[in-house]
Amino acid sequence: MNNNWFIEYCNMSKDEKELYREFEMDDSNKMKLQTYKRLYNAVTLMSLDYKQQIAALPQGIPVPDEIALTFDDEAIAFMETLYKNNMLSTNDCVLIKKIDNKLLEIGEKQDEDLWTLYALEHSKLWEECRKYARLLLSSLHNIE
Repeated sequence: MNNNWFIEYCNMSKDEKELYREFEMDDSNKMKLQTYKRLYNAVTLMSLDYKQQIAALPQGIPVPDEIALTFDDEAIAFMETLYKNNMLSTNDCVLIKKIDNKLLEIGEKQDEDLWTLYALEHSKLWEECRKYARLLLSSLHNIE
């Protein structure tokens, strides 16, 4: 599949993007763009440092759980579709899988302490998730 529209879109100014979405982009590509944005936002949340992650989510929710669920729901769920539409590279998918594997490792340890705010701030496993997410962000297009 051809993704010339996506590459062109990513290189447009904010005003050009707005006009393109309004007058030239078909519904199918609008949906793909929304899906990409959801993945981008999930990766961004994963990449934030501890204090930024806490600030990004509503109070009273289990933040580590929410970060992991958001990543699963938005990045893992959409990865294949975006890859098939040439909106993600093979390397992007490798990094998404590395983050997912770290989250699986956290879950497989069956250690509830790894799902605490303390672990989110201090655990090497959570820091590795952030590291991979930051690498991934450096190759993704910010489509805002």
